[in-house]
Amino acid sequence: VPGTVADEKYCLENDPAADKGEFTVPADYEKGDFVTYDKVLYRAQKKINANNPTFTPDVINTGWKRIDENWNGTSEYQKDDIIVFGADDQGNNVYYKSLVNQNVAWSPDATIGHAWEKLDPSEVPKDHACRVTWD
Repeated sequence: VPGTVADEKYCLENDPAADKGEFTVPADYEKGDFVTYDKVLYRAQKKINANNPTFTPDVINTGWKRIDENWNGTSEYQKDDIIVFGADDQGNNVYYKSLVNQNVAWSPDATIGHAWEKLDPSEVPKDHACRVTWD
């Protein structure tokens, strides 16, 4: 879906060196590096020293974000990331925007620790583009 976290894959067009291929251990990854793990694309949200084979990108609190339009409970989202979380009564995507950095594990429909804002579909960018802003 254009405008969502899935669009981060377009960042590779301007920075192909950020593609580090298959996730490996041991390895050092820089903030913004992309890896593939179990056929899924992930992006490092901070500098990562991957030296423990059990701390793979699909494990919570390891500093990785799954590059996918849908919310993922193990991903570390950054402020202004937009994801899809479910569908409305007509089957249309429901969009949420992260309000904070390091937004990990909090579901968009959580009642405590809420760190997401529901968006009107008109607020979601319609074109595919790399929209990452690193703080």
